[in-house]
Amino acid sequence: MGRDKENRGGSEILTTISTYDRIADDFRKHTLDEGDRDYQEALLRRTMDMLCPSPRILDLGCGDGRDTSFLNSLGADATGLDLSHSMIRLARKNYPDCTFVLGDMRRTPFHDDTFHCVWASASVIHIPKRELSMVEREIHRVLRPEGILSFSFKEGTGEGYQNDPYNEPRYYSYYTLHELEQRLSSFRSLSHETYPGEIMGNRFTHCWLRAL
Repeated sequence: MGRDKENRGGSEILTTISTYDRIADDFRKHTLDEGDRDYQEALLRRTMDMLCPSPRILDLGCGDGRDTSFLNSLGADATGLDLSHSMIRLARKNYPDCTFVLGDMRRTPFHDDTFHCVWASASVIHIPKRELSMVEREIHRVLRPEGILSFSFKEGTGEGYQNDPYNEPRYYSYYTLHELEQRLSSFRSLSHETYPGEIMGNRFTHCWLRAL
């Protein structure tokens, strides 16, 4: 699967976030209906098994907050961060006992060495490849020494805009496992697995990395 690259300065993320602000309610319903929630929760449990008791976890690109809430139900001290006002609004409405922060994953408001783990499910996929190193440095900064990065990515090559299924533009970066391992040089690979089926027409892989 290939995607043509578009270079529009810093507009890709702004455009994507504007789309999420418009489609937030529909997106929540769509992903609840078509996402593989059982498998997602298995990945969350597997991540928790790698961590100390009561770990501090940053849900990076938390969307409507369902993963943040589930992590807390497993005993984590999880905080959700998202750049979409509408997504944060939904998260706070649906999970009022959880902590959600409006913010940019390239420049988070958290102190160094705050979290045992960063969980990033289908969120880093919206970062243009030229800005991935910014996100890597920020994740590494907020993680404690030898902390875990647990994240999913869309399989493929290239990057660019897609309008389906909402006819609204969102920007995606596609990776092979080898490309990501080369780019994320501040981490070493622990394990990975491919999702058992397509999620809304795309193949995903989930990875676990440890900070160097």
